[in-house]
Amino acid sequence: MIQLAGAGELTHIQRSWSYTQAARLVFESDRERALELLQKATDEVERMDASDADASFALINVANQLLAINHSRAWELLNKTVKFANSAEDFIGDDIRTPSVPMIVTRNGTRFARLPEADFNFSHLLRSLAFDDLFRSIELAKSFKYDAPRAYATLAIARAILEKPSATR
Repeated sequence: MIQLAGAGELTHIQRSWSYTQAARLVFESDRERALELLQKATDEVERMDASDADASFALINVANQLLAINHSRAWELLNKTVKFANSAEDFIGDDIRTPSVPMIVTRNGTRFARLPEADFNFSHLLRSLAFDDLFRSIELAKSFKYDAPRAYATLAIARAILEKPSATR
């Protein structure tokens, strides 16, 4: 995956996702390497146009992976996600569609695939972080410029409050 991400003809979101998947694979055996790969994933997202809703989804993907490694870094990425989301009018939160339909060209022809929706789950990220710091989560939800992501964030936090902690961890 790392070779594909580094050398392939991938979009920024595809490359970022590839790095996060590689980080997931090495997390148990090499935590430092996983953090390096997640930084590469973040760097790829930062090459994207902030007004592209997919950039927000890509940051959510990286932050979701960071939940297992470093919650404080996940918070940082969520703050950056708010900035990107406030630049993208079409970012609404947990969108029905997955980010970009990747086109992969192989020797056997062109293949289309969707990136897994679970990796880009905005509500899951917010619920998990709300357990860490409820008031910080609420303030973060208030910082969304547009109604839709602000509503999604508020609902995710409310769900975290109503659920038992063991149900989402």
